[in-house]
Amino acid sequence: MLATIPRGEVVATTTITLRAWAARCLEVFGPSLQDDTRRSYVSAIHHHIDNDILGGMALRDIRPSHVQAWVNNRTNQRHKDAPLSPKTVKNLHGVLSWVLHLAVTEGMIASNPAANVKLPQARKPQRKVMTPERARQILELAEGSPDYAAYVLAATTGMRRSEILGCAGTALICNPAHTQSGARLPSTRRAASIFER
Repeated sequence: MLATIPRGEVVATTTITLRAWAARCLEVFGPSLQDDTRRSYVSAIHHHIDNDILGGMALRDIRPSHVQAWVNNRTNQRHKDAPLSPKTVKNLHGVLSWVLHLAVTEGMIASNPAANVKLPQARKPQRKVMTPERARQILELAEGSPDYAAYVLAATTGMRRSEILGCAGTALICNPAHTQSGARLPSTRRAASIFER
């Protein structure tokens, strides 16, 4: 049966649930997905749609607020004593959005209620900056080590491990293009001032 909604779009008035539609999507459209993608979609649908209140709702009744509540619940959900990461929640939302997009494509709903949902933002890890005193302690412990020059580089330039390992030869000539923010090797005076005893 078809119905016209205010914007003049014609949609089916079926009462199929999200759970049933997701199963149908996997059956019909799943085989075109790559194996790993299909397995992850099956798992996401089983654990986060089938077993959720949203899964029992009729497609036509799902609103963006329902999807937002679903995302919020995933954001606060714990798995093995740790919260789901923002990336995991985004991936789960992607699966739900795929299912709802296919419902739009098939004319079952007029628009995708998952389209404009606010997703959690990944928190950037806070960088820990070493104090000059702590750098002196580490350099004292490393003194005499064959890797001493690498420790000095790390402490005085902020270079990452991969950048230090990219340094060539015994003279430690580095390509500044391969360093974080174009960091350059310190002058002897600069290094000395940081590590004065």
